[in-house]
Amino acid sequence: AVTGLTPGLLPRARFLGAGRWRRRLAHFDWVLFGAVLLLAVIGLVNLYSATHDTAHSAKFSLQLRWMVLGFGVFFAVTAVDFHTWHRLAWFGLGFTILALLAVHLFGDASKGAARWLVFGPVRIQPSELAKIVVIIALGRLLHDRGTGDLRLGDSLGLLVAIILPVLIVATQPDLGTASLLGLIILSVSLLMSKRTMEIVIGIGVMIELDGLGGRDKLSPHRVESLTHY
Repeated sequence: AVTGLTPGLLPRARFLGAGRWRRRLAHFDWVLFGAVLLLAVIGLVNLYSATHDTAHSAKFSLQLRWMVLGFGVFFAVTAVDFHTWHRLAWFGLGFTILALLAVHLFGDASKGAARWLVFGPVRIQPSELAKIVVIIALGRLLHDRGTGDLRLGDSLGLLVAIILPVLIVATQPDLGTASLLGLIILSVSLLMSKRTMEIVIGIGVMIELDGLGGRDKLSPHRVESLTHY
């Protein structure tokens, strides 16, 4: 009886699978993908023009391989239901904060800043993970506030937790990444928030980063890098 039903079920399964993929493609953000692809191509062109026929020419092929891998990860992540990222937001934020704190305790210092965690041949830079996690966590915060799932006190506590990676990265010191994280918080707040609290705090973070980034507080390596350009 089972074998008799199998031929009829297979076409239906194929149809359902194809329909699922058609729905995913229909809801895929092609504008975002096009913008990312355009920026990636511009970056590759700039890198090629800067390294062609130089001792650093191998960096172009290395960057190209990493870019292909990155687009593979991009499509894999978009295939995951966004509710999954919504549920993992606070866990990811907590893990990132712990990883950033571990950098201060066990991190590998390079060029005047401790940014890397080293596990044998593997090197991990938690501040890069923070860029993604901050976006996801801020998105959940704004969503939960909009649906009334969070009280004002809870929102303030979670917002401080979102800003915390910015301040930790700034003290590594990695002011470039810290400023970028602050801009991410500010820009997402401007685009999504209907309230001014997140925007005001985002601006406050940028002002604080400006204070942290005073020339007298920078390492000699940072001062040299800034004054060189």
